[in-house]
Amino acid sequence: MRRGRDLSAQQATQLINHRNAAVIDLRSADEYGRGHLPQARHLAFDALPAKVMQVAKNKAHPVLLICQTGRRAHKAQVILRQAGYTDVFVLQGGLTAWQQAGMPVTQ
Repeated sequence: MRRGRDLSAQQATQLINHRNAAVIDLRSADEYGRGHLPQARHLAFDALPAKVMQVAKNKAHPVLLICQTGRRAHKAQVILRQAGYTDVFVLQGGLTAWQQAGMPVTQ
C-alpha cells in the first residue's frame, strides 16, 4: 500500500489486520457513541491539534483515520503529516462507506 492514500473498506481491513494500524475515529463523542469500528479509538477532530502526539507511539506506525464521510479525516491527515507521522491513511467515504460495504460496527 502506498503511504498516505485513501483506502477502501477492504483495504482498510487489510491494514488493520496485517499491519496492526492504529484506528482513530475523529467524529464527535455522540457520533462515536452511535457506532464505530471495533478497533477504533476516539479522538475528536477538534481535540487533535492538542493531542496529536498521542495518536501513535511510533510516528512510522500506520494510522487509519476515520470520520463520517472522509472530510475531517483528510484535514487530520495533513495535521498528522505536519507532526511527523509518515504512514497515514484515510478510510475513503468514512464510516458511511464502511457500513455500506457491510463491515462491522460496534457501540
